[in-house]
Amino acid sequence: MERTPRTNLCLGWQLNLEQVVSQCVAYYCPFRHLIPSFQLHGRTRQQRYTRLADWNYISECVKAVREAEESAGLEPVPIFGGGDVFSYASYKESLDTSGVDGIMVGRGALIKPWIFTELQEGREWDISARERLEGIEKYARYGLK
Repeated sequence: MERTPRTNLCLGWQLNLEQVVSQCVAYYCPFRHLIPSFQLHGRTRQQRYTRLADWNYISECVKAVREAEESAGLEPVPIFGGGDVFSYASYKESLDTSGVDGIMVGRGALIKPWIFTELQEGREWDISARERLEGIEKYARYGLK
């Protein structure tokens, strides 16, 4: 299987928005020819999952990278953001307000495996408790294989 390098940044160890935004550009520009995509996660390592993802940070990083691309005359690289996407509504809001090209879904898929159906259909999927348990059972069986 062929693997391509990517840049994946989170807010770092502790929150310092200005430093992280400058690092987005610093890491990105010299290696632009090697990076087919850029992933941003809106939480620090220290925060873990105790706080909500900071989509403002992701938006600031996207703006900084886009400005650097424009000033260097480079084609835009796809930028993906992630953090706290648990529903179609949170997906849509994050996509519309951050400037990213796509959204990464992590814990949302573990907590709610049918989230991809919601995203594909563009709506909240209110399913019965029985359907939820059947879906989780099916998901668990895949994990055991």
